[in-house]
Amino acid sequence: MKHVINTDRAELTSLKALYFISKDEKETAKFFETTGLNPVDARQALKIPGFLASIIEYLMADEKLLLAFCADEGINPENIAKYHALLEEVQPR
Repeated sequence: MKHVINTDRAELTSLKALYFISKDEKETAKFFETTGLNPVDARQALKIPGFLASIIEYLMADEKLLLAFCADEGINPENIAKYHALLEEVQPR
């Protein structure tokens, strides 16, 4: 089955990536250290344009994490960059 590349799918994938990251205590700590957020801030950040793109960007920065996420979700890793581009486009400038 071919994955549709659209903004809704990109947003959903970003949320799934955040959930995937949150399942691993060390990866969660690394995410919060990298972003400067804490769990409360992260919930609030979901309302900020660009945050979903930053989750995908975080994922793309770690190939091992990216490949594990893609394997878990059955996503072609090449689609992740396409999702990131879509999420970057929907940000208000």
